[in-house]
Amino acid sequence: MGIKLNINLDNWIYKLLCWYAFFVPLEKILEVFFNIDTIFKPYRVLALAILLSFGIRTVYYRNKNQQLKQDFFLYLIFIYGLVITIYKLITTQFHLGYLYNDAFQIGLYLGVFVVIRHVNISSQQIRNILKFLTVGVLINAAYVFIKFYVLQGYRRDGGFMDNPNYLALSLVVAILLLIFRRAAFAGIYKKLLWLAILGLLGYVFIISGSRTGLLVLGITVLLSFYFLSMKEKTILICFSLVIGTMLIIGGMDKLKDTGPLFLVNRIDKKKSSEDVRIPIWKGVIKASQESNFTGLGIGQFKHRFHEFYYEENNDLIKRMVKRGYFLSPHSDYLALLVVYGIIGLLSYLIFLILTSKHILERLRKVNSNGEKTHLQYCFLIFISLILFGITAENFNHPLYWILLSTSTKLQF
Repeated sequence: MGIKLNINLDNWIYKLLCWYAFFVPLEKILEVFFNIDTIFKPYRVLALAILLSFGIRTVYYRNKNQQLKQDFFLYLIFIYGLVITIYKLITTQFHLGYLYNDAFQIGLYLGVFVVIRHVNISSQQIRNILKFLTVGVLINAAYVFIKFYVLQGYRRDGGFMDNPNYLALSLVVAILLLIFRRAAFAGIYKKLLWLAILGLLGYVFIISGSRTGLLVLGITVLLSFYFLSMKEKTILICFSLVIGTMLIIGGMDKLKDTGPLFLVNRIDKKKSSEDVRIPIWKGVIKASQESNFTGLGIGQFKHRFHEFYYEENNDLIKRMVKRGYFLSPHSDYLALLVVYGIIGLLSYLIFLILTSKHILERLRKVNSNGEKTHLQYCFLIFISLILFGITAENFNHPLYWILLSTSTKLQF
C-alpha cells in the first residue's frame, strides 16, 4: 500500500511540475486577461501544491538525495544567509518586509529545486517538463508578436513575463531546444513549421531588446555548433553568410525602418555611459565593503539602497532614490556578494564548477544518442544561466530555478 501511494505521488508531482514549468513564462496571464493582480500567480499556486504533495510523499517514503554532494555548496549559500540575516536583524537597522518577500520567493523556488532533486522522475520526464516550459514560451512569444507587430504597440515588453530580459532568456532556451530537436521535424511541412517557429522566436528576441540575451544566444549557438554534424555545420555557415551579407549591404537599415526593433537600436545607439549597471555595480561594491564582505542579509540591499546611492548622478538611480524605490544589483554574482557576503559568492562559484564538471563527466560516459543530446542541451542551458547571471539578478525569479533544477539533475 505504501509503495503504491509513493508511485502515485511521484507521478502526481511530475504532472504538477509540468504545469508549473508551463506557467512560469505566463506569470502575468491573470493580470493581462482578467485584471487580477495577485501574489497567488498560477505557477506559485502550483509550486505550493508541489511542496505539499512532496511533504505528504516524504511521510510515506524517504530516500537519499544522490546529488547532495554536488548541491551542498548551493544550499550552503542559504544556510549562511539565514545566519547572517539573523545576526544583522539583531545588530543593525533592519526591514522585515523585504526579508519576508525575498525569503518567501527564494524559499518557494528553492523548494521546487529540492523536490526535483528528490522525486523519482526519469530523464524523459525531465525532457517533458522542459517541453512544457517551451510551449509556455511559445505562447508568450506569440502574444508579444501580436502586441508589437499586429496591434503596433511599439514598445519593449516582456509579454506575460515581468521583464524583457527574462523573456530573452526563455527564448534562448526555446531556440536551443528547437536546434537539438531538429530531427523530430522530418518532412518538408514539418521543416517549414520548424523554420517558422524559429523565425517567430528570432523576431520576438530582437524586440525583447536584451543585449545580455544576445550575448548568451551567440555563445550557446556557437557551442551547439560543436555538436552538429558536418552537413548541419555547412548549412548553418551558408545560412549565416547569406544573412550577414544581406545586413552588410543595407539590410540592417531596412530592419530598423520596419519599427523600433529595440535590440538593433540599443546595440547601435546605447552608450556605455548611459548604462545603469556600472553605477549600480559600484554601489554594490561600496555596500559590500560596508558589511566587511559578510553580507547585508536577505532583502536588506533594497532597504538600504538610498544609503549607497544618494550621491549618484545617474538619472534613473536618482529617480529611484527620490521616490524611495530601489534597483537590483543587476548581477547574480554581485547580488550574492552584497546579500550573502564573500562566503555566499564563493559557495556559488564552487557549485557552478562542480556541476559543470559532473555534467561533462556524464556526457563523456553516456552511450545513448538520446541521452547524449539531452545532456548537451542541459549543458548549454546551464552555461546560459552562468552567462546571463553576469548582468542580471535571477535568484528571485522562477525561470532561473526551473532551468537550474532540470538542466543539472543527473541522478534518476
